[in-house]
Amino acid sequence: MVVVTRKSVYLTARCDIALSDRPEEYDRFVRTVTHDWQGSPLPQLQVFLAGYSDRVTAGQAVRALQARLGPQVIGAVVVEHDRWWMIDDDVGGPGRLLRGDSRVSRHVAYGPVAASRSDLAASIAAPTGQREDDMLRALVDALDQVKEDDPVQAGLAVVDLMGSWHDGTALSDRDYLTAAVAMSLDVARNEVWKVLSAPKARQYLPFWKEVVSRTPRGVRTVVLAVTGMFAWIAGEGVLMNVCLEEAKQADSEYPLVRMLSQIAGCGVPPSAWAELKR
Repeated sequence: MVVVTRKSVYLTARCDIALSDRPEEYDRFVRTVTHDWQGSPLPQLQVFLAGYSDRVTAGQAVRALQARLGPQVIGAVVVEHDRWWMIDDDVGGPGRLLRGDSRVSRHVAYGPVAASRSDLAASIAAPTGQREDDMLRALVDALDQVKEDDPVQAGLAVVDLMGSWHDGTALSDRDYLTAAVAMSLDVARNEVWKVLSAPKARQYLPFWKEVVSRTPRGVRTVVLAVTGMFAWIAGEGVLMNVCLEEAKQADSEYPLVRMLSQIAGCGVPPSAWAELKR
């Protein structure tokens, strides 16, 4: 669902097609994405829908949303593999997603929509086996690098690590885990939040995926929440939810996890980060 208000994209959101069999949850999803994060109806609301599955299943789910949204729907398609149909066109032949150099069509055909959620979760999963043993040793070294009595400097060190990574410097496992350890300090996290914007979230999200994929089980909660925040601000809602689900299982009452849970539950758009940051 692409939600447009005042001719600008306000939010993109997705839900499982299976939700169409659970009317109460479908209605809650619709309310969430048609109201702002403070609960007020979005002005001049328009919606575009796209359903990804086999044509029949996707069509049923999209029509269920259409019925709830009425004239606010400005268009709807179903996508099956590399073909698409307008939802109300039972006569015309399918359109084909473009190939070649079209960045938009490549994203639709081969990007996050085509990747499975389990593959995404696996890309940030905790290390196992020998790699877990190696990361535990690196974690011990990283603990020695973070000075808890100087959390500001610990946070600035993380910002420096992010910059070095972006410049192409090869970082060690200890470096990545130093960032993980520092994020357990509230004041250190604040130093990271200070420099964070939407462009920087997109720029540095791969860095945090490297951090979280190295962080051993049992100490991942904060790093998952931080990675989830970067994913949210970068517009990567699916990754945000993957991080959030694991973080909630570990410690649902941790303040940053609770905030991320509210962001997801209320459909807060990434554009709200500027206000939250202040």
